[in-house]
Amino acid sequence: MKRMKFSKWAKWDEREKALTLKMVGKKPLSGKDLLKYRGIYALAISEKTDMTGKDFKWEKDIVYFGMTNSIKGFAGRLKQFDNTLRDRPGAGHGGAARFLSKNERKHKKGNALAKKLFVSVCPFLRSEPGQKPKTASDLRVMGLVVKAEYDAWATYLRMYGALPKYNDKELSPKR
Repeated sequence: MKRMKFSKWAKWDEREKALTLKMVGKKPLSGKDLLKYRGIYALAISEKTDMTGKDFKWEKDIVYFGMTNSIKGFAGRLKQFDNTLRDRPGAGHGGAARFLSKNERKHKKGNALAKKLFVSVCPFLRSEPGQKPKTASDLRVMGLVVKAEYDAWATYLRMYGALPKYNDKELSPKR
């Protein structure tokens, strides 16, 4: 398995500005440019440590891995997550529904959760952002994105003996 290259961690509400990914021999990708791509993402909840700007590590604080093959890339998928987290109208996100009970949504706990939520992304730069798949190669990249999400779950499971909390559908069912 090829090593996954994740961005530095960013606070959830600062993801469009704070996400950065250093690339060997190239200008770093950051913010909105980085969020255009397909790929997988990790979410961590940290109440004591500000993870902003720290290199991605397989932290016990990681509570969810997700993926996107959407034309809108990470920006679209993370917006759906935010819509569900904050009980806003628009397309929702099933994984985000596991973060909140009905009672928490009713009392707007999503805003409090967002303050301690961090995100890191692993983009697949071989895909052209914002484009429908047109070639066999494009479809293979989309398959690699799906595989990468499973690889992330497997790595976490090997390290910690369980799936991340909100990827475990039995432990955290949608409410």
